[in-house]
Amino acid sequence: MKKVLLVLGLLVIFNFFVQAQDFRFLDVPEKIILSHKSSKNVDSLYVLDSLVVNVFIFQNNFYFVVPYYIMYFQYDQNLNILDFKTSVLIGTRYDTVMHTFYRWDSANRLIEKRILALDSLGGNRKYNYFYDSLNRLVSVLYQKYTDTVWFNYRLDSLFYQKIDSQQWVVEVKKQYLWDDSLRKWTPDVKFEYNFDTLTGLPVSTTVFYWSSDAWTPAHLDSIVYGVDSLKSNEQFFTWNNSLSAWSLDSEYVFDYDENKNLIRKQLLVVTDTDTIVERQMIYGYDESNNLKVDTLLVYSPSSHTLQYVKNTYYAYDSRSNLRLMVIQNWDTTQSQWVNYRKHLVKCDTLVPADDVVLPEDLDLGLYLNNKLNEVYVYKWDSDNNMWIYFYKYELFYTKVLTSVSDLPDLTVYPNPVREVLFVPNPDFVGANVMIYNLNGQVVMTKRINRRSINVSHLSPGIYILVVEKGGKRLVTKFIKQ
Repeated sequence: MKKVLLVLGLLVIFNFFVQAQDFRFLDVPEKIILSHKSSKNVDSLYVLDSLVVNVFIFQNNFYFVVPYYIMYFQYDQNLNILDFKTSVLIGTRYDTVMHTFYRWDSANRLIEKRILALDSLGGNRKYNYFYDSLNRLVSVLYQKYTDTVWFNYRLDSLFYQKIDSQQWVVEVKKQYLWDDSLRKWTPDVKFEYNFDTLTGLPVSTTVFYWSSDAWTPAHLDSIVYGVDSLKSNEQFFTWNNSLSAWSLDSEYVFDYDENKNLIRKQLLVVTDTDTIVERQMIYGYDESNNLKVDTLLVYSPSSHTLQYVKNTYYAYDSRSNLRLMVIQNWDTTQSQWVNYRKHLVKCDTLVPADDVVLPEDLDLGLYLNNKLNEVYVYKWDSDNNMWIYFYKYELFYTKVLTSVSDLPDLTVYPNPVREVLFVPNPDFVGANVMIYNLNGQVVMTKRINRRSINVSHLSPGIYILVVEKGGKRLVTKFIKQ
């Protein structure tokens, strides 16, 4: 159990690294973020197949690197995530503590996500996704696993609004809980979303709870935009039953510089006697408009002023990839900043982020234009006044070839194939053929003479078929059984 708790701690640390701090990336104008799926039609992609977290242990003046937990990823031929599992070092072996499976339909839509995990990590649960004829997600069924049986837990239903000729947005989301005694779904929470009909931006979210056989208003989030559609104000209300009206609880106020960078974000809280600035974030940027520093201040009731809490510095490489992040805490006794945590980020500057495929569930949230390789994390040793290693993330990729279409449509059959792969189009007779495995290695070369290719000697798996003729090329995939 201690091992599992440590895993949870490391996962929390990973989430902390992603978020950096409470307001790290919230409402900061978007920069280029490491993509989840490539949007470019390139010759090859780097697909994340494993992520290793190494813990540094200091003994007898030496550091030992222990791969504490490892995440493995697998994909289908369309690069949709099929599954990933997290294995943790327990004693001298790695035990799987969480395994997530995905199912996709022929239109590459996610239709099921199943999570098998220890109870301390949330237990076994399953999500089923349903779509309408317009490919819109209309419902999500959430189930839990108990006593060898999957049972219903929650159902989300989504209803859409068309805001222009191309775009649909979720107008209402209703959540239902399963009542096992009545054997039916009972309403629980409803979200109503409103959008600006001209810009398509969200302007309000109203939350209702089911009470006394009716939807009762509970919370309201209202957003106001200023110049260039930048968020200028966001207010949060609570429904006052006695007055049958909304009461303002708090609001965010946003300020920007001439480059549309967010420079200040304040949280104002309404009290019985006054409105106070409870939290404030101040942002600074470098000449490339990359976030350079952010400072968190929190209201102190004793002094009735804002007090420093946390400061974070950021440094970037020549391609605006986040290279260094240093977190400091405010020492109230010494009235100065003291080091707390440092992150050193290493990227492959030759591989752009658009050439990288990451699973959807792995949201790194980093300002990166290139492939991420390593993240070193240090903690500050105040006794020795020095940085010491804490842990390290290593990301490992497989290079996968993708299609580039210059020739007529290439049809091969049967697919999957056991022995002979047929290329029926006569345009390809005389073409050169190369077959690659998913590691980018050439496993076969030949010339098409009879519009057939014997692949019986290949091991089962997914392969890439490259056809070249007249300086043009076409790439497609096939499965060898």
